[in-house]
Amino acid sequence: MTPLQNMLIFIALIILTMASTAQTNILNPRAPYWVHERKMQKRLYTQRPGSTVRFRCAVLGTHPITIDWYKDGKLMKKRGRVGGYKFRQRHQQITLESVVMSDRAKYMCVAHNKYGSINHIFEMDVVDTVKPIPSQDTQSNQFHPAQAMN
Repeated sequence: MTPLQNMLIFIALIILTMASTAQTNILNPRAPYWVHERKMQKRLYTQRPGSTVRFRCAVLGTHPITIDWYKDGKLMKKRGRVGGYKFRQRHQQITLESVVMSDRAKYMCVAHNKYGSINHIFEMDVVDTVKPIPSQDTQSNQFHPAQAMN
């Protein structure tokens, strides 16, 4: 076979695959569903100030599928925080860069099409750097002015 014939066969296979997928979507319409259901089991995220966090709601179903994001029950907008949010509809994710304490919240993604919807809640806690707790040895070695007077 010539390279041109190989290319034509390859293109024909792609067209047949696309037609088959389109036919499946038409014959079996589906509400959105999770691509990786196990990954959606994680709900609590702990972040440090200044870090970056990405929440992803990877879904499949009959297109078009729209994903809306909510923070504590309110629809999120790009300009809803200092630094904004990065919505990536194609990747079905949202990114928060340079996390601050006020980003602590419950974030919900809602994926929907005309056949139904699915949602997931991510709870994010923002914790400052852990401060060491002094041990008894450290406390006994500290200087106390009242003891020095005795």
